[in-house]
Amino acid sequence: MPQDLVHDDRKEPRPGGGRRLRDGIKLPARLARRLISAAVLCTCCLVLGQLLNLIWQELSGADQDDGSAALRDWERLAPEVVLSRKTGHSVLFHRLPIQLMEPRPDIPHQYIYSDSALSLGEVTVVDILANLSESLKQQEYFSAYYELQEAIANHVSPNDVEGLYNLDRYKFLPLIGDMYRRHPDAKWFVSVDGDSYVFWSTLLRFLLHYDPEDHWFFGQADSHDMWGANNTVWANGGAGYVLSKGIMDMTYAKDPWGFENQWDGVIASTPGGDVLLAQAIYRSPGVRLNNTLSGGAPMFTSEIAGLLSFTKENWYAPLITLHHLKPWETHDLRKFEVDRLAALQGEDGIRYCDAAHGLAPAFLQHALDEYLSSNGASPFTVRKEAWLFYSDNFAYRDRDYAKTWGRPYDEHLCEAICDYEETCLSWQFTLEEPPEEEKEAEAEMVCLLSQGEWRFGAPDPKGMSGWRVDRILHFMHEWDCDDMDARKLADATRFAQHVP
Repeated sequence: MPQDLVHDDRKEPRPGGGRRLRDGIKLPARLARRLISAAVLCTCCLVLGQLLNLIWQELSGADQDDGSAALRDWERLAPEVVLSRKTGHSVLFHRLPIQLMEPRPDIPHQYIYSDSALSLGEVTVVDILANLSESLKQQEYFSAYYELQEAIANHVSPNDVEGLYNLDRYKFLPLIGDMYRRHPDAKWFVSVDGDSYVFWSTLLRFLLHYDPEDHWFFGQADSHDMWGANNTVWANGGAGYVLSKGIMDMTYAKDPWGFENQWDGVIASTPGGDVLLAQAIYRSPGVRLNNTLSGGAPMFTSEIAGLLSFTKENWYAPLITLHHLKPWETHDLRKFEVDRLAALQGEDGIRYCDAAHGLAPAFLQHALDEYLSSNGASPFTVRKEAWLFYSDNFAYRDRDYAKTWGRPYDEHLCEAICDYEETCLSWQFTLEEPPEEEKEAEAEMVCLLSQGEWRFGAPDPKGMSGWRVDRILHFMHEWDCDDMDARKLADATRFAQHVP
């Protein structure tokens, strides 16, 4: 007898031996049992899948509620970092629009401080000088502030107001105070000038190596003899600087509205606001800094890209800021940053070697590409007239030295000397002005060699430059910029003592 017609003692069989559905269609009993078993199995699979997914989320630290599962450590740090851009009304329209054209949701807390209030679309420019103490407003330097407000009210160019640069010194302490009062729980406070560029994700990666509760003051170190203290070290305001929460706890947190006013008596005699900020920090009780910065070189720079120095020592160093930028340079830097970070696929930030490969002027990049494609093996120099790259580390080859060559002292000899000295990567033959104590002396052409480093340079009619393309390519090949292990190893060495 067919199995589906066997009598079931547990249930009263329907005529025909099947089970009837709601619409009256009959299913054979065996098929019905199989469908029920399949449904139970599918349900078990779904439950098991959800359970495994929950276990995976727990192990990977995922958080579906706030969407942070896809965020990297440095991205999660961004809401804890406050960025300010310091500018002035007379230069604001040349510097800031290019910074504001692109929405930057990756910079959640960004403020612009100037010497006059202004609204640019949804962006508010804060007049950070409006609420200074009366004693400061009566100082001679501050008269330019009132002249500026009058010029704005009368629709007169602010460029006609003299002494606006002197207002800059008054901005540093109050703008940090305003940032702190807005975000007292932030971990890091960063300030740059309006004509500076910040490689933001690279900065965040850098800060991950440090505990914000400790006392950190980062930037490009400058020094000056002031108040009887030789070689006072401060962070160059244009290159940008960073203060940790630990520093803020010892300064602004103790008197959020009054700390910045404690230094009114010395601000007029201070060379600059960045100098005063450093002194205010060093002199605050409890701050564990011995009149010096915590570090930052060469990552924070007051240079344009053309004046960056590329050496073995900084080749893999993070590049965080550039300064003295024109709007088109800012645009080029943003494009370079976006393209390079995309190529790195989130594995790293911007480093000096990235700039060496990605920001070279066209004439130099063309020479490098051409020499590489031709498999060149002979020495090759590319020249550029009315172009200099400057340096603080030149090797002078003066006329007395040149006499041993028995040749005219000119750019051809300068190039020959560079070829002869194996560590020379570039040279320039330029007009050098005499020192101030020798004002009656005439300027003369000199040969300068750049050994163990090179720079892109910039237009300058005072001379010409040359680059040993073959030696630079050998350098790039020896120190591969795409070597992720080398990049990480450089960080391990640089930040070994500060990893949380």
